[in-house]
Amino acid sequence: MVVAFLVLITSSLMISKSLFTFLDFKSTLMLRQLHTTSAYWFFILGFIHLGIHWHRFSALLQKKFRIHALLSHPLATFIALLIVLYAGFIFIQRDIASKLFMTFAFEFWDTEQSIWSVALDYMSMSIALIFLTRSFLKFQKLLR
Repeated sequence: MVVAFLVLITSSLMISKSLFTFLDFKSTLMLRQLHTTSAYWFFILGFIHLGIHWHRFSALLQKKFRIHALLSHPLATFIALLIVLYAGFIFIQRDIASKLFMTFAFEFWDTEQSIWSVALDYMSMSIALIFLTRSFLKFQKLLR
């Protein structure tokens, strides 16, 4: 996660044409691909990290909003599974794997696409990563 973050920050400094004009770096396709790849890795590793430490975050939610019963309800698990399926579909549809391994041609923002659909897609992927991480840790604990 630290490496992805450092690459993300360094590449953004090198790409920036407005904030750091005095650095005079050339914004190449390779540099933009590296920036995109590190952003996706940081996104994935960040939500896996949140899934690992979910008990702390969950305790904060329970203390602030008293929603423990809602999170532990079987319906919540069913909804989480539906979100995981949707996130898997989005992972394939948006071709995230090619972005994780730098096998993509650089893409620009699709102005026809609603910001809300993008937010929903990435929110579902973040929930799926947290749920899958928690499920993996519970399964691993069960095996011990």
